[in-house]
Amino acid sequence: MSRNLAITRVYGIDEQTVTDTTNFLSPKVAQLYRWWRDHAPGDPPSQLPLRREFDILDHVSIVPDLFLVEVLPDDRFLMKLEGERVIELFGVNNSGRIIEEGAGEADYGHALAEYYRSIVDERTCRRCIGNLERIDDRRWLSFESIDCPLSRDGTRVDYIVGVAVSVREGQL
Repeated sequence: MSRNLAITRVYGIDEQTVTDTTNFLSPKVAQLYRWWRDHAPGDPPSQLPLRREFDILDHVSIVPDLFLVEVLPDDRFLMKLEGERVIELFGVNNSGRIIEEGAGEADYGHALAEYYRSIVDERTCRRCIGNLERIDDRRWLSFESIDCPLSRDGTRVDYIVGVAVSVREGQL
């Protein structure tokens, strides 16, 4: 099945593990990290925040910027949902789509499955900053995103919740 993406490429991605000293560009990204850190006991965290502790009603201001990925048992990932501004930012609705190794730049602009695997293996939040080239309106957009692991039992990563936002030119 062919998809008509509104972006051609994701450029200049800088991926990094988030710490309490990370300087975020977006207050929305910082908000999700603060929630995650408040629900991850210990320093470094000894347990992961539980998926059931994430109440969407506590995060109304970032709902359009949220996405949720389920970690499947066969080393694949399911994009459970994407907020409307995430869809607008990347130019495609990936909700319900399976993300697996080998699906890389042609589909997502970078090796997304491998990136998600690093979050599962490290059991910590990761942040990306980069640029999107949009072909629908010939614009360049800068973005910041964060991906935070969640668990059903506090130990194993079962979900990744994140926020992706466009940031002003010059911030990157």
